[in-house]
Amino acid sequence: MKRKCKKILVLADVSGMCEGYHVGDEAMAEVAISRLSDIFGRQNIVLFCSSPETAAKTYGVKAVALYSRTDQQRKKALLTRPHSVITEFVKVIIHLIRCDLVFVSGGGNHTSVWPHVLESRLYYYRLANFFRKPLVFSSQTLGPFSKTHREMCQKTFRHSAWVGVRDKEYSAKQLDIPVHFAVDDAVYLSTFHDEQTQKIADEHKKLLGISLRNFQGVTHEHHEKLCRFLAIYARKANLSTVFIPHHAANNMGDLDIARRVSHVWDAEAPFLLLEPVPHASAVKALTQNCSLVVTMRYHQVVFSLSVGVPTIGIYVEEYTRAKLNGAFEQFGLKPLLFSINDTVHNNLESLIEEALQLKDVFKNAASVVGSASLEDNMKPYFKAREITNEAKK
Repeated sequence: MKRKCKKILVLADVSGMCEGYHVGDEAMAEVAISRLSDIFGRQNIVLFCSSPETAAKTYGVKAVALYSRTDQQRKKALLTRPHSVITEFVKVIIHLIRCDLVFVSGGGNHTSVWPHVLESRLYYYRLANFFRKPLVFSSQTLGPFSKTHREMCQKTFRHSAWVGVRDKEYSAKQLDIPVHFAVDDAVYLSTFHDEQTQKIADEHKKLLGISLRNFQGVTHEHHEKLCRFLAIYARKANLSTVFIPHHAANNMGDLDIARRVSHVWDAEAPFLLLEPVPHASAVKALTQNCSLVVTMRYHQVVFSLSVGVPTIGIYVEEYTRAKLNGAFEQFGLKPLLFSINDTVHNNLESLIEEALQLKDVFKNAASVVGSASLEDNMKPYFKAREITNEAKK
């Protein structure tokens, strides 16, 4: 006798449209939830995330609170707030028991750089393994790991039904497990201007898109020095500069960076700021209107390359370099990367010249990859369907 399809649990670092909205993570989750809803029905999707109320409203699915903590933070919370921790645990267990599969959307940040995210994810993966619930991962970057984290991941990930990674080389070398390469889910996010982005696209025909972020070891001086160079370049090239924020919790983050560097631009080279942070589809739509993008944000690189815009990635250390390199790798393009610590901005100028000369190459890569890579990108979703079909027999 066949049983009814149970719930599909989706783990994603999302909050929906609210102050905590994070363009890149939400872009991947939006694509994932849409595809899973087409396969299983939106009523059968349960989203685990940090802001369930706004996420449920944004994506039209049931959402349950899931918080990022290190193992040590979880132990401390169990002592100081036992009721809330136990309540959260019980809810997770109930949904795990009822589900057929756990689907991990991109943005997991499976790296020791973000230990609270990594350890919290591993905690829930171990619970899924205990209850023999298949784990399917899409659009991941793996590593770098500390020795302890690598051992933990090795033990946990080897039970997964599918581990999808978004770079061909780096992630595949981090763990001794089978991985499957596919381009980032956000490549297939639809574009749609909102009122704010449409106004900029209509009024400014030549745009330099930039996005900066905070990261350990990056100072205001790093940001300002880079922006002084970009402001001079924009003036020479007769470009208006649009700052594209991806995350601004408590009205800070990327927006705070933008406000602090805005003074280096002048009327000859206008500085435009997207505020508040737009929906991911509007960010991607505006990216199409840019002549050039210079960014520290991985997903801004993905958006830019997926719509064929010449792009320079600014990295900080091994983790960010690996991610940005992987974005170019997905499109078969030479990585055009610049270190935030590089004191010789002539190197950046030569990268910009190279990127602009390769304009047609960028456009062709976007066209080819967008169509040729769809089948591989869909494989984790087909795997999820295959698993649940087998479970019904």
